[in-house]
Amino acid sequence: MTMISLVNNLLPLIFLFNCSSSSILVNRSLNLEIIQCSPNRTVTIELSNGYSKKTVSYEEGIIETFTFSDSSCIFIFCGRMQTLPILIKDKYQVVETKDETGVMSRSGANLETSKLWREDNYKSVLQ
Repeated sequence: MTMISLVNNLLPLIFLFNCSSSSILVNRSLNLEIIQCSPNRTVTIELSNGYSKKTVSYEEGIIETFTFSDSSCIFIFCGRMQTLPILIKDKYQVVETKDETGVMSRSGANLETSKLWREDNYKSVLQ
């Protein structure tokens, strides 16, 4: 299971994407990852063991990629200058959309691979 915590609720933007072929939860030990988006803004995510992590930093923010052994992945984007939603190509079939205060969530399936995906865009409280 994945748990996410936003510290200070001032995060400009977070993008989560999980391209999983199944949604079966397995009891595994968990790792706590803390992503420093800015000096006073962090994201804490609890992940099952068995993933690799890649960090890309650029002028407007960072992108953290967590890839698991079953090819599922989670991307966390902290920063600006990104068109939302990100998954807009025809191959990303949208099954459900929720737009609530502070977060817009969409989920569906990739028509080419049949993998499931979900995108959560957390809005800044400074908007």
